[in-house]
Amino acid sequence: MEAIKEKNIRIVFNTPNEITYSKSDGELIRNTAISFAIPCFTRDENIKAVIECLLGTHGAELKPLALQEAKEMINGY
Repeated sequence: MEAIKEKNIRIVFNTPNEITYSKSDGELIRNTAISFAIPCFTRDENIKAVIECLLGTHGAELKPLALQEAKEMINGY
């Protein structure tokens, strides 16, 4: 929590590591991240997607993309 408050953290991946993990702990982590405008991801599939995007774009040149262009890329046009 202190690392989030001190702005040493840029993104939070919050998953329980045990079945007995407290829901209130997760809520506290999420609320703290939100209050400091830090993205917080809790679902496994969302975390996987974020990591894939971050690794896939590392060192690559990023450019704006229109929604129509994205749709064409997905549909293979």
